[in-house]
Order: sequence, then C-alpha cells, then structure tokens
Amino acid sequence: MELLGQILSALGIIALLGFLFFIVVVFRVIKKAGGLGAIRIGSATRIHLQNCENPGWKDKEQIELHSKEMLELGLKDLGAFSIDEMPTVKLKAFMNGTEGLFGIIYEVQGMGIWLDLVSYFENGDSITATSSRKGEPLKQRPGHDKVREASAGPKALYKLLTEKEKTQTRLKLEESKEEFKRVFEKAYADEIDWRNSLGGPDEEEMRGIARASGEVHSDEVYARALEIQRAKACAGLSIALSENYRKKHSITDDRWGELEQKTIFVHDKLPADLCLQELRNLASELSTEQEEILKNRNPREAFQILEAQLHGKLRKIDNLEQPLATDVYEISGSEK
Repeated sequence: MELLGQILSALGIIALLGFLFFIVVVFRVIKKAGGLGAIRIGSATRIHLQNCENPGWKDKEQIELHSKEMLELGLKDLGAFSIDEMPTVKLKAFMNGTEGLFGIIYEVQGMGIWLDLVSYFENGDSITATSSRKGEPLKQRPGHDKVREASAGPKALYKLLTEKEKTQTRLKLEESKEEFKRVFEKAYADEIDWRNSLGGPDEEEMRGIARASGEVHSDEVYARALEIQRAKACAGLSIALSENYRKKHSITDDRWGELEQKTIFVHDKLPADLCLQELRNLASELSTEQEEILKNRNPREAFQILEAQLHGKLRKIDNLEQPLATDVYEISGSEK
C-alpha cells in the first residue's frame, strides 16, 4: 500500500489501542490460567477499513459537535469507516490534503470517544495531537511525535498541533476515501511493525501498562506476559518480512505458496527455540554442538555458522533492512 512512495506512520493511536488491549487481556488470561500452559490470543498485525454508511453512533450528538469543529478548521468530511479486525471501533475521517492534515473521531464500544489531528511532512515525519491518554507508558516512535490533551476538542487539538509543529514542509495528499484508507492502514502497519521490531514491549512498559489499568501482578505473571509478547512480536515480524520480501522480488501468491515453507527470515529478535523450530526438518542432522550454537549465539551469527556446516542444505539468498535487519535463508534438499 504505497502512498507517494514514502509516507510513514502517523495515525498510531488506534495501533496503540490494539497493542494495549492485547497486553491487558494477556495479563488477565495468565492470572486466570495460573500462568500455566499455552495461551493463544491474537491481535491484528494488519487492519482493513471499510466505508460505513450507517455507523450507528452511540453518542451522535457529540460526534456531530466534533464534526462541526473539524469542518470549521477547513477539513473535508470523508465519512465514517469500520475496521474489519476491530468490530467495536467506528471512526469518522476528515482531511485537508493541501495541508497534509487529517482529523479523526473515534468511537469505541465501552471506551467512548476520542480525537486525533495529524500532520504529515514530506520527509515522512508526522505529529499527532490526541485527546487520548492511552499509550503513555509505551515508547514513542522516532520521528512520529504524539502530544496529548485529555478530552480536548478539535480546535484545542489543532492549537496544540500547531504549537508543536515542525519546520518541515507538509506533505500534500489527495482528498479521497481511498487515500485515507491507504494512509490509515499503512500507518497502523508501520506502527505495529516498529513495535514488533523491538521484540515487543519491555518489562518497564509492561509494568507501566498494568499501573495505567489499575492492576497489580506478580513477577511470574510479568515474565509470562513478556514471553507471550515476544512470541507475538516474532509472528508479526514474519508477516512484515514476508510482505517486504515478496514486494522486493515481485513474488505472486502462487509462487509464494511454493516458496514459503522453504524460506526462513532470521533476525536477532528470534528466540533460540524458534530458531530450532525453523530448522525442525534438519533437526535430526544437527549435532549437539550445532544446537548449542543456536542457543548461545545471536541468531544471524548462528545461521552464518550453520550455513557453512550444513553443506548446501541451508543457503542465504537475500537480506532485508525493514522493519529490522534480517537475513533470508532457503532450506534446500528438504521438505520443510
């Protein structure tokens, strides 16, 4: 989903919502399960917006009040949208393409309404002014600043945005529903990919999220939650890396169906047990020493050593830089 070849994440608040919600649910499921066993919980790595003719607003009066202010700020009403992967979320979008400016009103079941105003710049940076306090415990993505004023309306957020605005030239955008959907979906994906490239939240972030939710957990629960988050981050990275690899080489769906099971993406956020799992069809040929290499070296270094030792059965075929430095390997002579 290209946008002028260079647009990056700005609309990260809804990504943070999904990210935070997932973490809070993980805490609760672990406590309920006593921290034992496999916990299978999903959150969207990618989202898809749909035009929504009848959003069924719970607080229609407040939506109309905010909409009026958005129009007074010179933004065009693009209508309402739903998100396939987040059925409890509805949003209304506004846009000034000349100014590279978006306004968004969110209504989330059980959580109420909040607003974003977002400025995009030609160099790919952005600033978001939001009325939501959610996401404060999390690291902020470089180049994509977020400023907050709880419960602020559109005009107050616009004032906050202009006060914090950078000196870069604003990016000009086409004023259309399809453009908004492309921007929003890519913004979400970029925010999630960046967070996954860090390996998921660290313990400080996890504890901050718990405090913000008014919850207290044991060290065991935090350890298990971090383990789940790291596994989820790796799964999300696999999606992003396969997308980037396929795009780089113009690989069709049919061709990827043939290649996927023979392709391994190796990055330094890949845990040792997953490294072994990726090589499961060669596991019978791995010596104890080779398994120790996987456990005790960083993954990219370990795979370089194993490539030389496995005599053509593991072959590096490419490397990727986004969302993090990754070596791409092919398993040969095996039915992976």
